Amino acid sequence: MLDEYRGFRHVFRNVYGFNLAAERLERLIQKLPETLISFRKDIQVFLDRMREIIAK
Repeated sequence: MLDEYRGFRHVFRNVYGFNLAAERLERLIQKLPETLISFRKDIQVFLDRMREIIAK
């Protein structure tokens, strides 16, 4: 899910915003809540697993 945001960041940083597509930006904004929920869950799973490994 984050690849699309990373791609946008790359374009934004290298093109300086001159060629931004409004449709693409709108799609990213609409998907952001779902992406953040998924990201938080993935981070929590990762942290839980790291705690399990450390506790062994």
